Amino acid sequence: MSDTFDQLISDFYKETPLRYGFDFPQICTFLQNRLNFLSRSLETSRPLQIYWTLFPYMLSIRQLQVQYDYLVNCDLWVSFQLDVVKEPLQNAQLKLNQLKPMIIETLITDFCQREFRHFHIMNAYGTVLSLKMLNFDVNQLTQNALIMLTELQAGNGAFRSNTEGESDVRTTFAAVVIGKLTGLLNEPIFAQTREYLMSKQSYQGGFCSNELEPHAEYTYCALAALKILNIELNAEEKSLHLHYLVNRQTKWGGFNGRPQKDPEGCYSWWVLGALHILDKDKLKQVNIYLFNKFAANYCQPADGCGLRDKPGVEPDSYHTAYVLGGWSIINEALDDEEVCLGICM
Repeated sequence: MSDTFDQLISDFYKETPLRYGFDFPQICTFLQNRLNFLSRSLETSRPLQIYWTLFPYMLSIRQLQVQYDYLVNCDLWVSFQLDVVKEPLQNAQLKLNQLKPMIIETLITDFCQREFRHFHIMNAYGTVLSLKMLNFDVNQLTQNALIMLTELQAGNGAFRSNTEGESDVRTTFAAVVIGKLTGLLNEPIFAQTREYLMSKQSYQGGFCSNELEPHAEYTYCALAALKILNIELNAEEKSLHLHYLVNRQTKWGGFNGRPQKDPEGCYSWWVLGALHILDKDKLKQVNIYLFNKFAANYCQPADGCGLRDKPGVEPDSYHTAYVLGGWSIINEALDDEEVCLGICM
């Protein structure tokens, strides 16, 4: 980590009162506004943006429900706080039910009416995952998904971002997730995907993409895709990747994507998700106290509205999704399938 970053975070903790958790009502409000905008937006990345917003929104609702259930069963001296949780929980659930039909219609229209050569695979990924979280039968998309994935094959087991785009571990992971949820994993288009993913392992531990240096995001994507494909690594490979991942936690509690880099909020998901997939017991090697302190303070603005990469940067859906997702993994709030797919059931 750089000396500049050390000074930045040291000064931040000196000047900012410590917090010990997330303001879930405020996070819900931030994400509600974002969902409301996206349901009417014409952004080209709208499906992926919806996923990045819906995932943390549903995680926040889950946490509000956990808090509410706890308070209901508490003694009277604690249960007076019930309304503090009950109202935002009901509002969040009501807003989701109101927006759900519009979001579903928007996503299906985008996915089924576009020419696939112009449709980015990450938007398809966002579409399928969002619809799954909204309890839509994604098998209705199977035929369209097969057409799209067939057109996006790169010829070596990987999948391109679009018909004229590049292929890498991330886009291939997206294809595997789509294939999993639409029942296509036994199709010939995935016959070489295992070999492609395994070829991206680094001798340093972790997985690379088209460069030689391993990276936490690509490591998560490769491990999640292999897990979905029911492919097991051998003991030596697991040990190498575990060593790489455990060493991504910095002295401040946050995670970096590569050695000697500063921690960033989004790597909470990539690193902790990858560790969960490889060996859940290894999560015990993570300093949970330092991580929770980092996430609740460094990644959360003073007003609690959304989560961010670092102080001085505005909160956004992407970082809210992956900081809160990582927090949910280390605090045992997600199960195996949710970690592999990046969804909240």
